[in-house]
Amino acid sequence: MFYSTIDPRQSERFAMIECWKNNFPKRPAHQNDRFLLIAVTAGSLSFSIDGSCIRASAPTLLCFDEKHSPVFIKKEAFQYYTIYFHPTFLNINMTFDRIRCGNYSDIASNHNLFLLRPFLEAPCSVVPIPIEYQSRIETSCADLLYELWEQRDAYWSCRSRSCFIELIIALERIYNALSLPGTALCTKNLLGVESRKLNDAVHYIESHYANDISLADIARACQMNRTTLAALFKKGLGKTVFTYLMEYRIFIAKKILSFTSVPLKDISMRCGFKTVQHFTRVFKNQTGETPARYRARVLKKRIRDFAEMQERPFQ
Repeated sequence: MFYSTIDPRQSERFAMIECWKNNFPKRPAHQNDRFLLIAVTAGSLSFSIDGSCIRASAPTLLCFDEKHSPVFIKKEAFQYYTIYFHPTFLNINMTFDRIRCGNYSDIASNHNLFLLRPFLEAPCSVVPIPIEYQSRIETSCADLLYELWEQRDAYWSCRSRSCFIELIIALERIYNALSLPGTALCTKNLLGVESRKLNDAVHYIESHYANDISLADIARACQMNRTTLAALFKKGLGKTVFTYLMEYRIFIAKKILSFTSVPLKDISMRCGFKTVQHFTRVFKNQTGETPARYRARVLKKRIRDFAEMQERPFQ
């Protein structure tokens, strides 16, 4: 059985996800039908899984595979979001059979899908949230909850997915930085304090890209002056702070365009652009095509490629 969020106005419309705040609804056994993500936003939690006791303090993300759930032992001033989801909520092609097949990483790379490594590599992954990311995680969870419960228009499922996509992007970037240090952006030309400060600035941008932030805002948050910040970006990344901010905003926009039908106006606002015209201009400068053309092209390619893939067995 799949647990899902239903549109009460149209019973045939649903989303393969549920979100709750400060609630852990009791469920029957859910083996093989969903992942569980708990965003711990305040306090601490002790729980057991497979006989092992784990204590997690905020801010932390807890990621459980489809075969395991925590047994709560102790909660201390505990504030959290509980999210059950089937991977096909992100994209219909992300079935459990496919994401657990041997060549899924190649498939994901070719189609910009989500790897979901925190849910696949262990029964439970404990992912501490860097302080710079905390507001992004909490905002994404709150937005997801709002869209799923309010269902304010016909795009409610896509809007919910876009919120969840932003949450999963943040989770995957944090997890990769923790488990694969060699993939960090800022280690090539910087060492020690410089590398840490640049990573702090990158994390701040990746958490606040939806806001109207300036060079001064980033420098202030990272406790350095604007000249030092600009020099670190140039030395460590070979680009300006503004260039990195715009590239990251377009990175998020491409994900939302690829996997939702959310209107361009909404996407531009979610990615920190004041107008659709500005968003379109920046997007075309970076990609060579308009957002609408990009969305149509990647969707057409994904449909074609996965139709052909149905003829081949999983590896």
